[in-house]
Amino acid sequence: MEERLGQKNSITFDLVLANSSAEKKQVTYELQDNPVADLWIKAMKHLKNVEPHPFDSHRKEPRDLDISYPLYCDFAGIEPIDIGHIDRKVLNGLHRQYMDNADRLSRIQDCEIMYEFHQAIHRVERKMSGTPMHEDQMHEITYSRASAPLHKRFPCNQFYADRIIKNNIYLRFAESGKRPSECWDDKETATKENLDKTMVAHYTFKPDWFISLKSYHPSPLPKQFDDWFYPFRQDFLDRFGLSKWDHVDEQSAVHLASPTDTTDVASLIRQGYLYQGLVLNS
Repeated sequence: MEERLGQKNSITFDLVLANSSAEKKQVTYELQDNPVADLWIKAMKHLKNVEPHPFDSHRKEPRDLDISYPLYCDFAGIEPIDIGHIDRKVLNGLHRQYMDNADRLSRIQDCEIMYEFHQAIHRVERKMSGTPMHEDQMHEITYSRASAPLHKRFPCNQFYADRIIKNNIYLRFAESGKRPSECWDDKETATKENLDKTMVAHYTFKPDWFISLKSYHPSPLPKQFDDWFYPFRQDFLDRFGLSKWDHVDEQSAVHLASPTDTTDVASLIRQGYLYQGLVLNS
């Protein structure tokens, strides 16, 4: 168990937001009482003034796949697949190329094209499925290489909240792979070899986080998913040290902090106030 930084309700910090006119809003948050929140606030001592990563934090729009993908292949030194007609099978192939090379490429100094390519994939996926863009649901703060020394293996799913509440701060899912229901929904090849590489729980602590722009309860998973997942379930649980896997694991996150007053932070963000930094209180 991680060493506690203090007792419940004893740690606060200020979230600083600013708009394009440099007008600032400052909102006080209170740290949650869980080991993941402890890891996060320790990391924020190093990252409190670090600018969010432009692509993964949705501050910079990725170029379309027909531009970003060839550039990515040149950078990675790999052969491109045909993206003339993009369907689910092609998108799975692009994801696989990203995952297979992510660790190697992330160690190179100027590797922004890999993050741009990854976000370009997600943009196509969401447009095809009609699901909301991430930036419509959450204000994401990610650090990419800047947070690498602070990453560690940790069973984050064990601390997932049973619901997401607007204006609260949560830990962002850290893995380059897919959760089980994403593998099912994306029609990933249901072989042990493929799923061992692709299907993941939230097993890495990275201090990337988000402010939720809406509240919701995770929805029950369909029986068709349960039937598909059943042959792989126990091996998956054993691999990631988990005792269960359900709709909370699929759709929720670790609760890190809550505002101490009724300020509607989500409304401020929609008005154009973006994250600028944290002020940590002693």
